Amino acid sequence: MKRFGFFKNEFKGSEPVNAAGLPEVTITPVLANVNLGNVINFNISANRTTQPTFYWTLQGNVATGDFTDSEGLSGNIQLDATGNATITKELYQIGNANVDFYMDIRTGSPATPIEATSTTVFTEDVETMTVTGGDEIITVDQYYTAHRYNASANLNIIDLGDNANFYSTLANVEYLTAGGGGGGGYVDLNTTPLGNIELASAGGGGGGEVIESSNIVSLANYTVTVGTGGSGGISNTNALPNNGANTSIFDTIAQGGGKGGSVLAKFNGEIDSADLDKLNGGNAVIGGGSAGHILAKSDFTGANITIGSAGVGTIYGGGLASSKTFGSGSLFGKSYLIGAGSGGSMDSDGRPAFTEDLEFGDPPDTPAIGGGRGAQGYTTNILGNTYKLAYGGGGGAGPIGFSTTVATIYGVGGIDIDADGSTQSVGGVGAGEYNNGTMFTRGVYPPGTAFDNWPQNPTIGRKGQDGTGSGGGGGAPFSYNYTALSLDGTEGGNGTVIVKYISSFRKATI
Repeated sequence: MKRFGFFKNEFKGSEPVNAAGLPEVTITPVLANVNLGNVINFNISANRTTQPTFYWTLQGNVATGDFTDSEGLSGNIQLDATGNATITKELYQIGNANVDFYMDIRTGSPATPIEATSTTVFTEDVETMTVTGGDEIITVDQYYTAHRYNASANLNIIDLGDNANFYSTLANVEYLTAGGGGGGGYVDLNTTPLGNIELASAGGGGGGEVIESSNIVSLANYTVTVGTGGSGGISNTNALPNNGANTSIFDTIAQGGGKGGSVLAKFNGEIDSADLDKLNGGNAVIGGGSAGHILAKSDFTGANITIGSAGVGTIYGGGLASSKTFGSGSLFGKSYLIGAGSGGSMDSDGRPAFTEDLEFGDPPDTPAIGGGRGAQGYTTNILGNTYKLAYGGGGGAGPIGFSTTVATIYGVGGIDIDADGSTQSVGGVGAGEYNNGTMFTRGVYPPGTAFDNWPQNPTIGRKGQDGTGSGGGGGAPFSYNYTALSLDGTEGGNGTVIVKYISSFRKATI
């Protein structure tokens, strides 16, 4: 009987063959970390006697940015001697839940036929924390929620969400706390500018301390204490300014900023030795700016200059007041008070009073003057965009504040100038003249003759901005015509607390 040859090589079943005629390959996704739910091991097993390279590709509605690694959606791996390999992928926990994907395996090249396909990995929403409290609730970058406190209250954790598997992640909050800014100093000369001419400028308050950290929370009501800005000094009552109050949450304390220095002179124009320390800026984590005072004698033959010490800060200190001596024939017997110093900030020491000699005519050396500008503030992105806190307040400008037209930004304290030339006025502005004109008409000199085009827009001191922990501006006594300008210091800005937590969380399921 004739036999047919195709029975000769009959398959015995010891080596299963897939559609391509190759030994079987399997790929199985496995959750590697149940607590996180987002680490997936794709385990490859192949009945091969060699160790070929496998090419893998993720398919589905996923993108490279959905994963924490840098491999992307495709790659390759070589089998080990036992015919096994593992490809690990980790999804970001934060994000949209509507993501599903699977893995294809090929050998030879990424273009050869698919040898195996895994089952699908899905994602699902996970219930997150439920929180109440705060003056403002903000959605941050779509996947986070922030509660901002501008006044003391409670942070209420009502629900932790899926705390059985996700406690350490979902119960974690990020937070920022900023202390209140220091109050600005005051000026009280107890005399009139007749006979002896009094000039004085009070220092600006320092910014509050800023702390950013994180904390694991539980079901509880947490106390949030927002530090108020320090009160400004008040003239005539001799009420000194105060340091800013502390801000706290989760046993973290951000200290308030130091107060600005004040000026209290007696009837004879001199500062009593018992009052000398009032010229000093307040010591704190961030120090306040110092005050300065000049008694110019009626015959313009000289002046007694007294300048306080800048407040010492364990992070940054305050700025110093400044005076300058000019050439023969200058106003007030060769000496002039330039202005007071600003308080420090979280990023820098307080700035000293600003001065620059500018030649614009007669006389050749005319001072551009101003109190110390508020120091650069602390920058954070906790709310998803750039947010600045804890500027120092400006010191009071020189009280009659003349300058030239080319120095239009230096007549007031309390501003900060960014690299692009824009100004920030978060810190309180110190009192003083704002430069908007020339000191006098060319050739009209010395003082006592007619003045023309004198700058006549005196700046009133302003408080620090609430919610930033910025210091208040200092006071100055007289405007261009010797009338009372802004003797009192201004308040520091209140601090703030910002608490941020995950509000969109996903986990992988198989």
